[in-house]
Order: sequence, then structure tokens, then C-alpha cells
Amino acid sequence: DDGTDVGTLMRCADVAMYVAKQGRCGYRFYDRADDRNTPQRLMMMTELREAIRSGQLVLHYQPKIDLKTERWVGVEALVRWQHPKHGLIMPNSFIPLAEMSDVISPLTFWVIEESIRQWRAWHDAGLRLRICVNLSMRNLQDEDLPAKLADLLKHYSVERDCLELELTESALIADPERAFDMVTRISKMGIAFAVDDFGTGYSSLSYLRRLPVQSLKI
Repeated sequence: DDGTDVGTLMRCADVAMYVAKQGRCGYRFYDRADDRNTPQRLMMMTELREAIRSGQLVLHYQPKIDLKTERWVGVEALVRWQHPKHGLIMPNSFIPLAEMSDVISPLTFWVIEESIRQWRAWHDAGLRLRICVNLSMRNLQDEDLPAKLADLLKHYSVERDCLELELTESALIADPERAFDMVTRISKMGIAFAVDDFGTGYSSLSYLRRLPVQSLKI
């Protein structure tokens, strides 16, 4: 009853799956009230695919400062969309939509590659900073994620400890075993991990202690 073609049915199933994972309820039937994909938002997703290809995305870098030494120790890469008609679009307007579709994968890897390229340029100029990039829950479902990261680091000839990946606590507890496996695999490559919004998802400290996480954002 939710659609008459494959594309619509798959989109509705994806919405239901996303809600089920968020609620940790095992399964969920599609409900239009859960579907934030209005025609305008669906059009935005189509435009976002083109934005990734045509270079409309830009990164802003938020500094991380050691309060004892007052020195910069790193930056967090924050993506913005410089839309040709609507101007600068903030991530809260398009990241949630991307996370509900397969657009999140090319979007994330654009951010990672651009961050690594920027690190290379800073390093060549004598500036040593670790760059932090956010991952989503859906990125953890990509079994090729470690290999893709290794290829990017090799291509730009950068040190693996230059990169820190950040996950929210909710992304970790949505599928704990998969998250543990993926974080462990990537951590063994020498890439650091941080957990954001810790304390909001009610995950146990015992689970957190299992993860190879270097820092918490509270």
C-alpha cells in the first residue's frame, strides 16, 4: 500500500528501517508521519548529489585548543553547501536527509578526502594539526570503509594519526556489535576515534570501555 514502483517502496522501507534502528524496536512499518522526505526535500537530495559532483560543498574548520598551552592542536571539519540559488546551507538542513539515503556515503568520503588534502597542504606549509571528521551510523555499515580510508591516506601520502573520526553515542548503540567491529578495524590502522554526545544515549560504561576510543565530547 506504500507504493507502486520499486523506488518508492525501497524509500519507504528505508524510512521504516531508520526509525526502527533509532528506536531499537526490532521492526517498524512505514508511517507517513515518520517520513521527512517531502517533495522539496527529495528535490534537495537530487541537488545534493549534483553538488558533490560539481564542487558546491565547502569545509569550515573549527579549531580545537589546548586550554593549558592555548595552542591549536587540531580542527574539526564541518561541511557547508554553497547552493547556487539558496546561498550557504547549514548541515542540519541536509545531513539528516543524506543519512536516510545512500547519498551519505559519497558525501562522507568527499569530506574525508577534502580534509586529508587540506592536511597535506597544511603539513607542507609547516602546520601540524589533526583533523576530525564526523561519521554517521550508515557509514559503519560499509564493509569497505577501512580499505577506502587506507587508499585515501596512501594517495595523499599522509600519516594515519593525522585523522580522527567522530561518532555520536547514538550511532554506536544503534548496532553495537557492528560498530565495535568497524571501530576496532579502523583503530588498528592507527586512526583515532572520538565519541560525541556521550551521556545522551544511555549506553553502559562497560560497552564504552570495550571500544578503542581516545576522547569523549560531553
